[in-house]
Amino acid sequence: MNNNSLSINSIVVGMDIHKYSHTAVAMDILGKEIGYLKFDNEQLDNCLLWLNQLGRKKDLIIGLEDVNGYGSHLSRNLFLNKFCHFFRILTIQKLVTLFFFLR
Repeated sequence: MNNNSLSINSIVVGMDIHKYSHTAVAMDILGKEIGYLKFDNEQLDNCLLWLNQLGRKKDLIIGLEDVNGYGSHLSRNLFLNKFCHFFRILTIQKLVTLFFFLR
């Protein structure tokens, strides 16, 4: 099994990122909710602690909905704290902006 494969131990965390407040939901590989957290920009340490309590970092797959770049500070913190399987999902608005900027 390579490092990008899901396993029975995988935990998928989806994060809905807004300007000031954020919501995270963790699910096991079968889709059963195992955790829920609401936090704001001043509580990023609480988010990292919650993530660490969910399981081993190598088993966590974290997806961030990044609207207008609001998830960049959280992405940086995840990277600095060695969460290696996280993805920033760009919204259509962001992709259109990038498209016109790159033309």
